[in-house]
Amino acid sequence: MELNPDKNYTWRECCDRGFKCWAGEEHGLAWFEEHGGITWPKKVDEAYLRPFVPNLRQPIYYEYVVNWGDKLRRSSNRWD
Repeated sequence: MELNPDKNYTWRECCDRGFKCWAGEEHGLAWFEEHGGITWPKKVDEAYLRPFVPNLRQPIYYEYVVNWGDKLRRSSNRWD
């Protein structure tokens, strides 16, 4: 989905476009707000990567995420 460089898009419009790009035209922001998410039956190796990928290191703590909420709350930009 192309963006018009002369238009200012809201956060909701950007999310809607992102969801439609990822999940298909019928699954925009409104669909996810109503249904919550998409699920599908997964193969064992899709659901549990570790045993099937050699040398996979999975972090258990993302220290850089801790302050995101405070930074977002202090931001003067609104997402609506």
